[in-house]
Amino acid sequence: MSLEKEIEKKAKAIHTDAYPMSIGELISLYQDREIDLHPEFQRFFRWNLLQKTRFIESILIGIPIPSIFVYQRDDGVWDVIDGVQRLSTIFEFVGILEKENGERDMPLKLEKGDYLLSLKGKMWKKEGEEDEKEDSENYFTMSQRIAFKRAKLDIKIIAESSSEDARYELFKRINTGGTGLSEQEVRNFLVLMINKDFQFFLQKLASFPNFQICTQIQDDIFKPQYDMELVSKFLIFRHSDPEDIENSGALSDFITKRITEFAKGKMIDMEKEEDIFKKTFNLLTGTLKDKTFKKFDKISNMFSDHFSTAAYEAIAIGIGANIDKWERDGADKLKSKIKSVWEDKTFLKWHEENDGRKRVQHLISWGKEYFSYGEDQKS
Repeated sequence: MSLEKEIEKKAKAIHTDAYPMSIGELISLYQDREIDLHPEFQRFFRWNLLQKTRFIESILIGIPIPSIFVYQRDDGVWDVIDGVQRLSTIFEFVGILEKENGERDMPLKLEKGDYLLSLKGKMWKKEGEEDEKEDSENYFTMSQRIAFKRAKLDIKIIAESSSEDARYELFKRINTGGTGLSEQEVRNFLVLMINKDFQFFLQKLASFPNFQICTQIQDDIFKPQYDMELVSKFLIFRHSDPEDIENSGALSDFITKRITEFAKGKMIDMEKEEDIFKKTFNLLTGTLKDKTFKKFDKISNMFSDHFSTAAYEAIAIGIGANIDKWERDGADKLKSKIKSVWEDKTFLKWHEENDGRKRVQHLISWGKEYFSYGEDQKS
């Protein structure tokens, strides 16, 4: 297919309209439930108070705000594709933002702005106050509230005639690079758009206590939502061949593509996968606990303090693929087998590989084979 025809085909698949809309209009649409922020998205709504204050300040002094993208559903309701944090901040500030349980969040009290120092401690208005009354110094005046509601934001609407895939494809494109979201945070949103139940399934696995014990992931050390990425890797790599990964391009793109495929269809049995996942991490917790994925030194008979992604990819996937065997063989044999990983020349070679795609391509097949043997047998 020629470039011209490819452009024409894609341009038809993604059709958008755009027009400015006042914040007051957006508030009304939200109150009438004609905008769906998906309250479950707010589990990933991670702006701190200073970021929220800076956004409100930008509106007040007229700094340009990036466009908000929405997808118009068949029922006419707008699903917010890009702009959840911006709209959530506005609705939280004016005191109408709802949680998943339907209750309202506490109204936002602003911090000191970069340009508007007097924003510190300011709120929208006193609860129960009539609009005609003037506010105290802790609240916006009526004229300030009117000016705020008249400020306009640019809204881009993906029409319902567009391909269903356009909704999450556009989200992925907009949010990949330069937005402060990690790759896994983007995946979380994509999966949530496609299949809410599957996203909750991933969260359920990530919160499994013995998985948390073995991995000991902390967001202040690793990238945000890294525990969700590890869960995704466990599911994906158990069902992947080296050829799948070799032909995939970047590893992050392969993970995104495969986990969204899982969310769209019935490629995996969630009940079965949950059983294997829990058996695997129950066994590992009973064996080495938080040392499972840390480098072992035979001479000192000690483990390092650092979590090894490569060890996770080889050990967790390898044991998960052979879980019935290791449940029979027991924790003592497994402990010896895991320690001997750090003496294996093949593992050590690919453990040091900087190219994630090449590393995973070799380690998952190595791990599945290595853990199919007993402790005294060589791979």
